Amino acid sequence: MKKISLYISIAILFLGCFKTNKLVSPVKYNGKYGFIDNKGKWVIQPKYDSLDIFYNGYSTSFLDGKEGIINSKGKLIVNHNYSFVDNVEENIALVMNEKDRVNYVNTKGQLLSKNYFHDGENFENG
Repeated sequence: MKKISLYISIAILFLGCFKTNKLVSPVKYNGKYGFIDNKGKWVIQPKYDSLDIFYNGYSTSFLDGKEGIINSKGKLIVNHNYSFVDNVEENIALVMNEKDRVNYVNTKGQLLSKNYFHDGENFENG
């Protein structure tokens, strides 16, 4: 309990330095991660095993050993079906299945190909 109080206190102190109402970083509470704003209010409730910081408006979320993507409002964009999810670039992210095959998914959660490939790079610069 003291550990949780310490984390929350540090987060609130850190957040007090900001004047705008922005997501700052993932915060762990009762064993789950979510995001709080600079006033200490939960913007995304803690329900994930882990979260990455937001990049281009999206965060990789981890749940039950799988990865997915949420948007800055906490809406699940890509289901937790993947062993790896890369950052979203130009509304597309590289995903990897349990057989280490790659594909691409858009921010509507749709795969761009019916097939998975042996190799791929993240999508950027067109």
